[in-house]
Amino acid sequence: MATKREQEILALIKQDPLITQAQLAEKTGTTRSNIGSHISNLIKEGLIVGRGYVFPAENEVTVIGAVNLDVLGAAKAQVSTKGSTPGRVYSFIGGMGRNIAILTVLLTTEMFVGGCLAFILDNTVPGTAVVSSGRE
Repeated sequence: MATKREQEILALIKQDPLITQAQLAEKTGTTRSNIGSHISNLIKEGLIVGRGYVFPAENEVTVIGAVNLDVLGAAKAQVSTKGSTPGRVYSFIGGMGRNIAILTVLLTTEMFVGGCLAFILDNTVPGTAVVSSGRE
């Protein structure tokens, strides 16, 4: 558990990840060697990762919910009961679990723009069409 001083140091590092130990000492009113000891403790506790004060990755989230595959078949001509009927089959992935997972990623990562684009394309471009002409 970080001390009050270490929490103060963490707050300064979050504001400026490239801040030097000398600058931290000046801002906190302590010595550079004292800051070095606190930095070492923060690394041991896993609150910062190595040089450059890189913060560890956030915990992962597991989404539990329904994910479904919708399949739609459309005949190109009148359906015949005596033979095969040409048509198309479309498939769409959906479900609340999938939607929550996508929104969680969109709202929590740097990939926001790419994620938004993928989400929009995924929900506006029709699924892959598969032409069915064989007999069952």
